[in-house]
Amino acid sequence: QPKNVPGPIATAVDGQTIKAPFPAANGVTVLDLDAPPIQPDPLKLDLLPDRITDLRKTRSVCNLDEVVAHCRSELEVFTMLTWHIGHLWPHSNYWPWPEGDQRHIFWKRGHEIIPDITAGKAGGMCGGYAHIMEEVFWSFGFDARRIQVRGHSSFEAYSNQFDRWVICDASYNRACHLLAGPDVKPVGAREVIRAHERSEFDPAALSAFNVMICSRENLRPKELPDNAYGYPGMQTDHYDSIGVAVNKTGQYGKRASTSRGDHFHAWYFMPCDRGFFSGNSPVGKKNLLVDDLEILYPSRNRCKVSTAWRKKGATLKLTCEPVGVTFFDHVEIEVDGNVSRLKGKCFDWHLHDGVNRISIRTVNKLGAKGYPYSMSLHRSPATSK
Repeated sequence: QPKNVPGPIATAVDGQTIKAPFPAANGVTVLDLDAPPIQPDPLKLDLLPDRITDLRKTRSVCNLDEVVAHCRSELEVFTMLTWHIGHLWPHSNYWPWPEGDQRHIFWKRGHEIIPDITAGKAGGMCGGYAHIMEEVFWSFGFDARRIQVRGHSSFEAYSNQFDRWVICDASYNRACHLLAGPDVKPVGAREVIRAHERSEFDPAALSAFNVMICSRENLRPKELPDNAYGYPGMQTDHYDSIGVAVNKTGQYGKRASTSRGDHFHAWYFMPCDRGFFSGNSPVGKKNLLVDDLEILYPSRNRCKVSTAWRKKGATLKLTCEPVGVTFFDHVEIEVDGNVSRLKGKCFDWHLHDGVNRISIRTVNKLGAKGYPYSMSLHRSPATSK
């Protein structure tokens, strides 16, 4: 039945307030609205210049479309890519090295280094896996980044399916994994760090996180012994803190604080700057210090939608603005099951009697579709009289 009559009423979602989508109109009620708050990106981490051709080459040369050919959802794609990279070479010391350059594993493009890996000419540990994961995920249009946590180089990708950054760790071969949170959805380092902070007064705070092992059969939960890799509880203990040094110009800063009081220097490596590892990184006069964890977790691939009545009770004007989309191509609109490409920024939604449904999402040039803004309305037949 119709419910949630729009008007001045506001609803709290995850501690934030979402206002009614448009002023009330007789006979029109909101059945459903899915528009989570959009986290801003003050660091502007959406710069990947001149990479489209390069990334498409990685996807083609490395036969990545074949790897995910049978995946039915984004989560399955994430799982299969993590499993695939985790099994390209055995987790070991940094040997063998690519001939002539011992740092290729950290900064070479995917189509340049992956063939050497499969030929047995290159290997590496966590940092190498994280870099290759970044190259591979970006080739599918997913926002991706290497992160440095306690004693470990890890990797996060932005899940458009779940509208959040998630950890995909390929470093441990047969035990390469994602981490699932209390809601059984994959989580990023931010959620685990917050749990570490809570664990100081709640010993059970970390028990809600489960290791989800990647395999050809998709994800499966598994309890690993504490000493599986010589690191007690390493799947979550590495993620008690992160160091950061980011901006889009190649300047580097540092953050040295953890919930345990230790100090270290580490980086979020910008995908647009390989200079750090090739020895040509320009270090600016002013380093960028990042102390707020939240600004490192901005929303990606979202569409900000504002609504207003063009004709009250009959036609809604929707203004669509892409937010945080790398390689933006277009906005896709689905009305009552019919999909079309938005021309311009505005769309007139002509309501018919009964249930009306709309979904709006961004699409980038590599085919990745963002988390959809969606709304369902009911229009009473009396409205048209």
